[in-house]
Amino acid sequence: MAYSNFTLSNALILFGAIQGFMLCVFLYRYIKVNTLAYIFFVLFLFSLAYLNLSYSFHFMEIYRIGNIPIGGFPYPYDYLIGTGFYFYIKSQIIEKEEVPVYKRESYLFIPAILYGLFDLYCYYFLLKDENSTIIRDIEATGFYTINEFVRFTFNLVLGLLAIRFLKRICMNHKFSPKISKNIKWLNLFSKVFIGYTLLSIILTTITFLFNTVDTSIRVITFYFTFFTNTIFIYWIGYLGYTKPNIFFFKHVLNIESNQNKKQRAIEEKLSYYINEEEQYKNHNISLTKLAVLLDITGKELSEHINTVHKMNFSEYINNHRVKKVKTLLNASDYKHYTLEAISKEAGFNSKSSFNAIFKRIVGITPSQYKK
Repeated sequence: MAYSNFTLSNALILFGAIQGFMLCVFLYRYIKVNTLAYIFFVLFLFSLAYLNLSYSFHFMEIYRIGNIPIGGFPYPYDYLIGTGFYFYIKSQIIEKEEVPVYKRESYLFIPAILYGLFDLYCYYFLLKDENSTIIRDIEATGFYTINEFVRFTFNLVLGLLAIRFLKRICMNHKFSPKISKNIKWLNLFSKVFIGYTLLSIILTTITFLFNTVDTSIRVITFYFTFFTNTIFIYWIGYLGYTKPNIFFFKHVLNIESNQNKKQRAIEEKLSYYINEEEQYKNHNISLTKLAVLLDITGKELSEHINTVHKMNFSEYINNHRVKKVKTLLNASDYKHYTLEAISKEAGFNSKSSFNAIFKRIVGITPSQYKK
């Protein structure tokens, strides 16, 4: 079967590529909305469109422009489609003061770098014309077929990771209706990307199975693979030209630092054991014993009380004991209790220390306060 004719099928695939490139330019005006998201969206869409362009030339048997070979050009679009898409999704919702996502997960570019070097190696021989059949020789080994399955699996994993990221964000944060709408779009886009990838895997599998059985079926499924790619590009293009605003936004999450999270967790436990369990009433309470209840070290508890409450452990406990004394003195059930009995009820074990601590904190003696 000859691919040299400019058939309708080839034209659809070629125009799909052209539309993808044009959309990258059209959406440039949104670069200021979210520069990073725009860059990764272009990386994704340009690679997707380049895939169509390279194979439309292949179908039409256009392998060279002058002395420059087109086939095998060292651009690793195979592994930039999924990577670009994944980082595009994650660049829209970022954590405050967070290291850029592409730096934290830069290892995702490794497959593209390795495949790019491999393409560059092959392209060198094509340019030198030392081995013009190198691409066909490699194809005969089944390498490119295996690569198709690897790259689709890679893309599928990245699509699933994007879905998981959006799900985690929605579970842990509350958003305004506008941001929620944008996140729903990202979720839909991710699901369509996963569906497109799964369909491509199925079609590639059929192409592989009929590779040596029925050439016509192999050609048909091969075309359907690129029609799937083309339809995906046309769908993105339709939305890009009619609803361009949905593609780019930027929401910065106000995320607590790890230190703040830790302090909040300690304070919640401390509040429970002090206000609910009233551990300060225990005459034998100590920094170590309270720290054991909170499941932290004595040093951590001491630093927390110093940082959050601006006092040491003894001052913190005595403040709560004095507060309890004042509460009991104002309670009708304790009107007939002596000051010493009330002080012991609040956790003081010495009358003299009670009087001294109460006066230091309140400014007057317990007797004066009672009167």
